[in-house]
This record gives sequence, C-alpha cells and structure tokens, in this order.
Amino acid sequence: MNEMAEAATNLALISLLWIWWALFSILSTATRKREADDTEQLGHSIRTADATPSTDDERFVDVLQLDPAFSLNAFLDGASQAYETIAVAYAAADIEPLKPLLSHDVLAAFEEAIAERKERGETAEFILIAIDRVDVVDVEVTRDAIEVTLRFHTQVVWAERSTDGTVVAGDPINVVKMREMWTFARPIPITSDAWTIVATGV
Repeated sequence: MNEMAEAATNLALISLLWIWWALFSILSTATRKREADDTEQLGHSIRTADATPSTDDERFVDVLQLDPAFSLNAFLDGASQAYETIAVAYAAADIEPLKPLLSHDVLAAFEEAIAERKERGETAEFILIAIDRVDVVDVEVTRDAIEVTLRFHTQVVWAERSTDGTVVAGDPINVVKMREMWTFARPIPITSDAWTIVATGV
C-alpha cells in the first residue's frame, strides 16, 4: 500500500513538474519573441525629418539646370538611406556595402578604422533610432561635379566593446543625439542618379 501511495505521489509530482516546465517554455518563448519584436521595431522605426524641403532653394538653381528632373525630396530620402546603410555596415565591419557608396579616399579611411578596431579585438554595436532632421549646409557646382553637404541630426544607440565584453566607448542602452556632416558628390556630365560620399565630419 505504501509503495502504491509513493508511486502515486511521484506521478503527481512528475506531472506537476512537467506542467511547470511546459508553462515556463511557453512564457520564455513569448518573452523572447516580444524582445525580438521590440528590437526589430527599434531598428526599423526610423523617423525622418518632418519638414518638407523645396527645390525653390536658390542654391539648387545650377543643379536644376544640369538635371531638370532633380528632386530634393528624393535626394534627401536617398541620402538618409545611404546614411543608415553606411553606419550599420561600418559598425558590423562589413566593407562590401560601403564600396559603391563611398569615394576612394573615404572608403580607405573607413577600412583603416575597421582594421584598427579588429586589431584591438573590439566590436561595435549600432542602432539608428531616428533621423530627426537633415539640413542642406552647402551646394557647390564646379566644372567637374555637383557637391551637396548635408547635416544629419540623428538619435542612435551605439557602443564599442573589448574582447571580454567590457564597454570601452559609447552606451549600449541609452539613446544619444548626434550631428554629422556628409558631402555627396555627383560627376558632371551627369550620366546616372548615383551619388558618392566624398567627405564626412561633425
């Protein structure tokens, strides 16, 4: 009789443990999915400038003469996409996406910075939260090229870690506001819609 009672008790305990494990698994899966969804939303809910720029800006008169189809809105949209692509690729130490977007000199500087980071055994983390505003700083048309300098006002989360995971720069949790100036160039005569980043700065 005692053996039957003990068996029944063990069976009940096993069933209870199985139910607890199943519930824990479901909750863990749901939590991981929610965290993944939140991270995905954070990485893709990029907010761009609210202001609507206009090609009535007299600085673009010469640009419109060379390219009557030029749209400042389309240009700024493309520049914002390029900013995100380059920033993400740089953090991931991925050179290939940078090649068609950067001039030879800028690409060389990025490659050198990535190589130095690898030599130190450091890794970078980067999430672009928002592009709050993009200002047109300067427009220059020369005999050989059109150059447009933009200032990006962004909100990002970024950090660099050492080989043991210690944060050596930035902040992996808090959002920080940044301002950067990038110069986009397009050769003359105009043969395509492609622009290349020829300078970066703050």
